[in-house]
Amino acid sequence: QVIIMPASPGMIENLDGLKSRLKQNKNIKSVAASDLVPSDKLLNSWGGRKLDGEEFVPLGFRLAVVQIDYDFIDTYEFELAAGRKLSRDYAFDDSTSCILNEAAVKKLGWTPEEAINKPIEYGGRKGQVVGVLKDFNFESLHNEIVPIIFLTGSKGYYNLAIRTSSGDYSRVIEFLKEIWLDYNPDYPFQYSFLDENFDNLYRSEKQLGEIFGIFSMLAVIIACLGLFGLASFSAEQRRKEIGIRKVLGASVLNILTNFTKEYFILILFSNVIAWPAAYILMNKWLEDIYYRTSIGLEIFLMAGIIALAVALLTVSMQSLKAANTNPTESLKYE
Repeated sequence: QVIIMPASPGMIENLDGLKSRLKQNKNIKSVAASDLVPSDKLLNSWGGRKLDGEEFVPLGFRLAVVQIDYDFIDTYEFELAAGRKLSRDYAFDDSTSCILNEAAVKKLGWTPEEAINKPIEYGGRKGQVVGVLKDFNFESLHNEIVPIIFLTGSKGYYNLAIRTSSGDYSRVIEFLKEIWLDYNPDYPFQYSFLDENFDNLYRSEKQLGEIFGIFSMLAVIIACLGLFGLASFSAEQRRKEIGIRKVLGASVLNILTNFTKEYFILILFSNVIAWPAAYILMNKWLEDIYYRTSIGLEIFLMAGIIALAVALLTVSMQSLKAANTNPTESLKYE
């Protein structure tokens, strides 16, 4: 329900009027401006210092900066861990006040409550912390949550976030397009949904998953065809043996067990080779993702059981056919 739209200089110069106009649409709940939006990379850092005794000393870590307006937190529905939001009701919020996230507060050695009203200097601008935001993933899950400072940014806004209250997005987008053309008649209308922006961060993983899914399916089909052919050949080679066993009183289950036992051993042996290789490769791939799942033994057990079931089902078709053959057909020439 959050639509992201690039903001032109003309829009930012008349930001309050633009917001009022946008909110005339009953499907728009709130509008916020910022230089970055969640799903962007946090590359900006201006350098900061904190008060140590009577002097300001360097922070000793990288503190990313996001320039926001007063409606940013409400529009994105972020939660405060302590303190308050930046507000027009406080005269100095546009020049000295700032908000930190929990990761930044932890790096500074404070609790969220201790951070409130602490003096801090950032980008040559001295001020104080008025609020602490609960940690959230501004970037993708590939990256650790980094320390962030949120400042009001006079004219440093490049994006608008529009939170809607309706599922009828087509009408909202048409309304936004009309406003866009009023400010930017020479440029094509651009917009995206926030969830789509985050979705794009994992496009390579999705494509990799689709490719692996297709090739895995092909591998299974080829393996089943190979097993089917091998089982057919083996059944033909052992036709007389199966006939003799039946004549001597062997049951269908006994012949089926004897026939599939060798395949069962081969499949178990192949899993012993495959499991360590898969574990090493998957762990290597997951190293690039900070917030990652763990690889438990149950995944490999399930994969082994499925592989065994598919293989035995393939082999059993020929095994049952051979086991149910009349022994007189197999031995009539003996």
